[in-house]
Amino acid sequence: MKLRTELNPKSSLFKIVYSHKIMTFGSCFSVEMAHKLYHLKYRVFSNPSGITFNPFSISNTIMSTISGDSLPEEELIHNGNLWCHHDFHSSFNHSDKTKALDAINTSISEAHSFSRDCSVLILTLGTAFVYELAENGRIVNNCHKIPQSNFNRRLLSINEIKESLGDSLRKLEDHS
Repeated sequence: MKLRTELNPKSSLFKIVYSHKIMTFGSCFSVEMAHKLYHLKYRVFSNPSGITFNPFSISNTIMSTISGDSLPEEELIHNGNLWCHHDFHSSFNHSDKTKALDAINTSISEAHSFSRDCSVLILTLGTAFVYELAENGRIVNNCHKIPQSNFNRRLLSINEIKESLGDSLRKLEDHS
């Protein structure tokens, strides 16, 4: 009796080498891959906006990376005693508004510079479910423990995923 599915993948013709610059976007798996590659002395930049699970937010992160534009201060939200942004992981949150904004803008700037001559992209999707702000329908990357009543949950269609990721990946390729 087999209790697992055995896979025998073919070896890829493409090989990652030490001269490559590698960017990861996506779920916690992309972070783990980046850590392993970093410890093996590869040049890696992982998740400019932190762990990101849904394709729309990954696409937004890619577009932010391409533009390199700083986030305006008025886009930060104050939740409890922390300043945060719905497009960024809670690891960017801070009790000091300036420090939260500086961490976010530093990550955007560094990702923009790194991506200019990036040669490998690791993209991992976590879910096709998204949370939209109830007030305006804007898809968020992180709800920051704000009450669920402020969000609507929905499943992205395959076409929405293809369009969102397709556009941002084409622009990333043109950028690098």
